[in-house]
Amino acid sequence: MKKPVHNPREVAEIVAIQALSFVAGDPERLGLFLAESGLGPETLRSAAADPQFLASVLDFVLRDDATVKAFADASKLHPTNIAAARQVLGDPETARRLGEAGRRLVEQEYSVEKMAEKVYRVYQQVYERKQKK
Repeated sequence: MKKPVHNPREVAEIVAIQALSFVAGDPERLGLFLAESGLGPETLRSAAADPQFLASVLDFVLRDDATVKAFADASKLHPTNIAAARQVLGDPETARRLGEAGRRLVEQEYSVEKMAEKVYRVYQQVYERKQKK
């Protein structure tokens, strides 16, 4: 079982690698990306380890509405999540802030107590519906 990823930068890198795979899956799109980036197909794999390169992949995807929509559909991501991934790759401070905000949200909304309260409310609603019948 894979360990869940919680670091915003790691998540952004995963999104960018998915975007690279998406770009590589279409020969015309890949050719355009390679021509613009100045890379050859043989250096693509090694370049994928570079966060700057990953940011450029997301820049390529984000610059055209049709490409963003196609990638969003293929990856099941909302376009704003793709843009957020790009922002995180370009700004470590944003990554830190998003990580802290995510942790606060989880602690506030998904604590054991909160989840028990939510489950209790669901059971209560089900019970009340059965009583009405």
